[in-house]
Amino acid sequence: MEEFNKGLYVTLFGMGLTFLSLGLIMCSIWGMERIFRQKETVEENEAPTLVVSDPNLTEEEDRVAAAIAVALALALEEETERERGKWVTIASAHGGSSPWTAQGRQIHMSSRNIARETRRR
Repeated sequence: MEEFNKGLYVTLFGMGLTFLSLGLIMCSIWGMERIFRQKETVEENEAPTLVVSDPNLTEEEDRVAAAIAVALALALEEETERERGKWVTIASAHGGSSPWTAQGRQIHMSSRNIARETRRR
């Protein structure tokens, strides 16, 4: 019973130290994130503004600016979709199993042949 208690103590002590160290790492990461976080520089009374149109532009220039804005938005959306990535299925070039599987089967089959030969003797 003393051996069991010793083993239980060592197990609990090891697990406790492991989780304590993980907790310390987590707290240090959280603290560094809080310290090095970039602060936004927007003042309380200042609201971000969006310029929709310039009053000095003619109607034609305004339409060109709108077309450019739409083109930029579409290009940005396309780039964002490319960054997200899509699921890609990679087909096996040799049709069957992988070379690793074939090698494993070959080793397994050769070990069976060796076992049969030793039984026959």
